[in-house]
Order: sequence, then C-alpha cells, then structure tokens
Amino acid sequence: MSLLNLLEFHVSTNSLKRTERYSSCPEVVRDSPADHSWGVGLLLCNLHRKGIVKDIDFEYAMNLALTHDLCECGKEQDFDSYLVATGVQSETEKKKSETEVVQTLSQRFEMPEVLGMWKDYEKGRTKEARVVKALDKIEAIIHIINVGGSHRKGVEDYDHIAKYADKSVMRCPELKPFLRIVKDRLKALYKEQGVEWKPDYDLV
Repeated sequence: MSLLNLLEFHVSTNSLKRTERYSSCPEVVRDSPADHSWGVGLLLCNLHRKGIVKDIDFEYAMNLALTHDLCECGKEQDFDSYLVATGVQSETEKKKSETEVVQTLSQRFEMPEVLGMWKDYEKGRTKEARVVKALDKIEAIIHIINVGGSHRKGVEDYDHIAKYADKSVMRCPELKPFLRIVKDRLKALYKEQGVEWKPDYDLV
C-alpha cells in the first residue's frame, strides 16, 4: 500500500464525521460513527487500563474499535438499530450494504486487513471482537444517557434501549459489572421521565 493510497483512504473515511446515527431520533440525539468509534475506543482504553478487560491483544482490539463502523462510510445516515429491530429497515439489506462498503474500501485502497477485521468484528471470532462489540452496545446506551434519552416515545423503544447491550455482554462476562452500573444510570433516567423500569431490564 502506497502512502498516497493511505492518504486517500483517510480522505474517504473522513466522511464518517458527517454520517448521522440515530436517524429516527430528533437532531439533538444524533451523533456520527466517528463520534461513536472514539467513545468505544476510550471505553476500551480505560477498562483495559483498570484491569477489567484482560487477556486481549490491546492493539488489535483498538484497531477494531476504530474501524468497526467503516461500513457506514459514504452514507448520509446509518441503519438505525431501532428501525432494524422494529422491522422498518431490513436486517438483510443492512448486512448487504455494510459488506459492500467494506469490501469496496478494502479493494480500492489495497487494505485487505480492513475487511478481515470487520468480518471478525461481525462474527465475534476473537475475544477482542467480542469485547469491542459489547462496548459498541454499551457506548450507545451511554450516549442516550448523555443526551437525556432517545426522545422517542413508546414501550418498544424503552425495551430496545434497556436491553440493547445484554446479549453482547453475556459473551464478555467481565463487562457485566460495568453494564450494571450503566443500567443503574439509565434506570434513574427512566424514573425521571416517568418510564417504568421492568424487571427483565435488569441484567441477570
């Protein structure tokens, strides 16, 4: 890979700063995949440094954290997880679109490792991928707490947010204590807004 190719890769992926996440939410809630990836990377740094996340290749995990959303490159909006979960957007179309984007980036800029890392992240083949996937979900909840909720109304949305990280964190038991603390903050937010905190929102 030439230095010119490297430059062009960074010029192209810079568009992630302008792609919107949470497209079904009011503008105040939205961020970008670049914002989100920074948040995931910072979580990884702190949890690894504190010894909560152990026995991983930290450099590889950080690579995954910073590149896991390259699949949104070149889009105005990402595939909103809430819209996918409620069937408004197609999970099949989401996967097809994301795969095509990463394959194109990998081939165009002669970076096969990008495709390899993304496939690992999607499949959770390594511990590093499973940890980053769990932090990806946790960071999304932290963002919702930070902006004061999704501002969407309805039980379906409250369920979606409260249980969003559960499945991924179950594959990384060392993150369960941290997710419980995150959920305590989310529970307080729900209470402030008069939203019922259901028993199945608690992490088992």
